[in-house]
Amino acid sequence: MKKRRIYTSYSPNTRIKDLLLDIAILFQPYSWFRGYYPSKIEEWFRNQYMTDNVFTYNYARSAIYEFLRAAGIGQNDEVIVPAFTCVAAINPVLWTGAKAVYADIDETYLSPGLGSFQKAFTDKTKAIFIQHTFGLSGDLEKTVDWAQEKGLIVLEDCTQVLNPFSQRQKILGTLGDAAVFSFGRDKVVSGVDGGVLVVNNSEFVEKMRNQQDLLKYPPTSWLLKEILYPLLWAKIKFGMKFGKLGKLLHYIFTKSGLLTRATDADEKLGLKPSYIPARLPNALARLAYRQLNDLEELNKHRAEISSIYDSGLKAISGVKRFSFPAGTILLRYPLLVRDAEKLNKYCTDRGIVLGDWYKTPVAPAEADINAAGYHSGDAPIAESVCSQIINLPTSININSSDAKYIVDVIKEFYLERS
Repeated sequence: MKKRRIYTSYSPNTRIKDLLLDIAILFQPYSWFRGYYPSKIEEWFRNQYMTDNVFTYNYARSAIYEFLRAAGIGQNDEVIVPAFTCVAAINPVLWTGAKAVYADIDETYLSPGLGSFQKAFTDKTKAIFIQHTFGLSGDLEKTVDWAQEKGLIVLEDCTQVLNPFSQRQKILGTLGDAAVFSFGRDKVVSGVDGGVLVVNNSEFVEKMRNQQDLLKYPPTSWLLKEILYPLLWAKIKFGMKFGKLGKLLHYIFTKSGLLTRATDADEKLGLKPSYIPARLPNALARLAYRQLNDLEELNKHRAEISSIYDSGLKAISGVKRFSFPAGTILLRYPLLVRDAEKLNKYCTDRGIVLGDWYKTPVAPAEADINAAGYHSGDAPIAESVCSQIINLPTSININSSDAKYIVDVIKEFYLERS
C-alpha cells in the first residue's frame, strides 16, 4: 500500500515555496488588501490575451455577476448554461434576476454542443455560457457564430483552463464577448480564491469600470480564513501520516470555522453572500501571481502526468478515456467508469482520494438544485455522466510514481472483477 496519501483536491497546487510565501503574507497584514499584485495580474493577462480590458475580483463568480450586470441581464431574461457544472457558475445568473436554462452536454467533451444550445434557445435568451470542462473544448467556432447570428452575448467559462502559451489553447478565452478565469483553490493556478474577467467586446468596458470603481474589499475575517487555508490543509495532510491525527485536525479546523469550503452554505441555497462581488485583495493576488509565473512548468507537469494515465489505462474493460487534441492541458484527468462508487472506495482504502467533479448536474451534491433552477431530466446525458465520472489528479504535487500507482490500483480493481 502507498504510504503517502494522494489527493485530487484540498489545495493541490500548494508547494513548499507557496507555503513559505503564505506564512510571510500572514505576518504582513498591512499588505493584505492594498498593493500592486492585482495590477500585476491584470498586466499578465493583458499581455497574454492581447487586450487592455482586464478586471480582477475576489471570486470568479463575482466576475460573472459583474459582467452580466454590465451586459444588462436581468428580470425576464434567460441565460443558457451547461449542465454538469458548479453552482458557483449558476448563482450569478440567478442573482441578476434572470433564469438559468440548462443545455445538456456532449459526452465527448463534457459541455454542450451547438445542438444543445439551439434546443435551449427561446426568444427570451440573452446570453450563453461556453464551459471548457477540465480543459476540454468542443465545436466552439460554430457555437459562437450561431450565437452572434442570434445577437446573444457569449461568456467563456475558462475557470478550468489557463494555457495561453499553446497555439491550440490560445483560442480559449478569446472567442466570446468575455472570458472568466479562476484562481480558486483547485484550479490551474491558485490564490485560494480570486477571479479575472477578460473583456473582448468594448461595448461593456465602460460599464465594467464604473461598477468596479464602486466595489469594496471583502471582510478581514473572510480574508484571514483564505490566507490560512493552505496552511491548515498542510497540517491536515501531515497529520494524516499519523492515522487519526489528520482527521482530528480536520474536525477542529472545520468546527471552529477556520477551514472554509469552496462554496459556502448560503451559496448552496442560491443566496448571495454580502462579500460578493468584491475587489481582489493583494494577499490572494500575490499567491496567484507566484503560480502564474510558473504556469508553463505547472502545465507541462499536468501534460506529463496525463500521458501516464493515457498509456496506462488503455483497453481496460469498464474504463472509458476521453480523446483530446494535442496541446490540451487537463486540470483533472476525467474517466467514465463502471461501478464508480465502488472504485472510489477501493481507491480511498488504498490512499487515493479521487476527484468528484461532478456527481450531480449542478455541483456540489449538497447544493439545492431546485434553487438553481435544475429539474431532474433536464439534462439526461449529464445525469448519466455524473453516475460514471471520476477524475484523477494532475497537479504539481503528483509525481510519476503516484500516477503509476493510481493506474495500478484502477487496473487491480477491474482485474478482480473480470
